[in-house]
Amino acid sequence: MEELLLFLVKFNFRMKEKISIQTLSPVHVGSGDELLPGIEYLSFHQEGKVAVVEPTKILDIIGEENIQHWVSLIEKPNADLLKDLLKVRKPDIEAKDVSLREINMLNQIPSREKIKSQIHLGRPNLPSIPGSSLKGSIRTAVLNYLIKKNPRFASNERNLGRERGGRISYKDGNIQAHYLAPKQGTNFRVDPRKDLLRLLRVGDAYFNTQTELNKSKVVNEYRNGWDEKKQLSSYFECIPSGSQTTLDITIPEDLKKAILRTRHLETTPDFPAYDIKTLFKLINKHTLFLLKKEIDFWEDEDNPMVLEEYLDRLIEIKKIGEACQNSECILRVGAGSGWHFMTGGWAIDKDEFGDYILNDRTWDKLKDSMRKGRYSDDVIFPKTRKLIRKGVPFGFIKLSK
Repeated sequence: MEELLLFLVKFNFRMKEKISIQTLSPVHVGSGDELLPGIEYLSFHQEGKVAVVEPTKILDIIGEENIQHWVSLIEKPNADLLKDLLKVRKPDIEAKDVSLREINMLNQIPSREKIKSQIHLGRPNLPSIPGSSLKGSIRTAVLNYLIKKNPRFASNERNLGRERGGRISYKDGNIQAHYLAPKQGTNFRVDPRKDLLRLLRVGDAYFNTQTELNKSKVVNEYRNGWDEKKQLSSYFECIPSGSQTTLDITIPEDLKKAILRTRHLETTPDFPAYDIKTLFKLINKHTLFLLKKEIDFWEDEDNPMVLEEYLDRLIEIKKIGEACQNSECILRVGAGSGWHFMTGGWAIDKDEFGDYILNDRTWDKLKDSMRKGRYSDDVIFPKTRKLIRKGVPFGFIKLSK
């Protein structure tokens, strides 16, 4: 059996779809690196640029005789000190003189702040949304669709994790394994060989655009209402809103037929992830549902001033989703998406018959397990939102076949 599968993987006919992708709001998919001031980036406020430093360019300007001076600055990083050293040798220095790449500066950045770096892939390195990130968001939509169709397993408290001291040690691996790899049996993680989405192959999206710097604003609920939690603000390198490119989504048709014929995967030919049109319709419906819940929530909260134009932005994005035709959808991906979009919100959702998937008792226990501190059951969950300037939300994109 394994030899047959390997043969089919290598020689099967592939259904490859070319997909257009457009960012509807700034997107940040982190590289895992944080750029340090005075070591890995310099700010050029007059140009409106942040220069991600190319060390060889720095060395060319200061000269080898000043290496020790440069090293001493690295030990106590401050962007202004390095710029002062560079200006001694090159008074008219510009961002391009020292940069590996440049970031458009939409926010003034203090000289001691770190920048969360956007992932760059390909040759040459381009700001990218990895296929794995896109597929992760697609998985969430499919998982929520399957849970709503058959909520019995997810509604059982024992399947959410082990209970200790009255608290659930929540692990979503068990839920994912049951719905996305049903043939593997009981397990707390998905076996890739049994994964229903193994046949959906999503390519990386490379953007030929300059990134931008965005400062995040964390809005938190306090006793007196909603306000900004300034100590949690961060700076993110993002792919700008309005950026466009293409990517490939591939479904190996012959391999799909062989696996279904041998029942290697326990699913049906009409499984929604095996048809782009059906999949995009499912994704769009899922995202519109989450947008409606978020919009309704803030309308009930009387749209606090601290949100700025957040509610208006959500309504604009929802209208784009409602206007999507066949083989189009909107989706949220990357950092700052929030708990509802990361999980799909199934734990506070209703099934297709209109009944809540979790009862109040189970939801309160699950909610308590996911909080860092101790809160009463009537405290809103989640009680934070991460926004950009003027209330812009992170991470919305549009996919079109």
